[in-house]
Amino acid sequence: MLTHHQGSGSKRGGNYHHDEDIQLCRSWSDITTDPITANDQPSKSYWARITDHFHDNKCFDSNRTAASLEKTMGGILKDCMRFQGFYDKIERRHPSGVPYTEHIKEAQARYAQCDSKSKSFAFIHCWLEVRHTKKFLSLQETMKQSKRPSTSDKRATPAEAEAEGNDGGQDSTLANSSMPPAKQD
Repeated sequence: MLTHHQGSGSKRGGNYHHDEDIQLCRSWSDITTDPITANDQPSKSYWARITDHFHDNKCFDSNRTAASLEKTMGGILKDCMRFQGFYDKIERRHPSGVPYTEHIKEAQARYAQCDSKSKSFAFIHCWLEVRHTKKFLSLQETMKQSKRPSTSDKRATPAEAEAEGNDGGQDSTLANSSMPPAKQD
């Protein structure tokens, strides 16, 4: 579990706690899947609604701003999408008799091996919250589509395209994709 760092005069908040991560994921999921307001809302309105939901439903002390929640959720989604890429590869192999928890452990090991700093996946609790949501699945599909080589791609095979820079299915545009398709402010 992460702890808050107390800075001297710094306006930067401390690290998010486990409970804050989970509530943020739940708020993001609930607001993103709200059929009445999920689409066609400006970015500021979207994150204001997530922030309101976060603060209305939290059972801990927190004064996170909309900007802080948006930035944190972008990072969470980026890491979760990357982890999901590793997990999907393991699931496709579907080793017989291997329990679900072993698939997660193997995906965590591959995540750490492919990280430049050998950093382990820190958001398993968030991944478990978002992995079956429609929005997360939609983002995952968008990432897969953007990874597929086009007909004008000069690489000979999809395997070559995958070998060239594959980091578990992650794309740097994800942090900007945490909002449903809508008009931007």
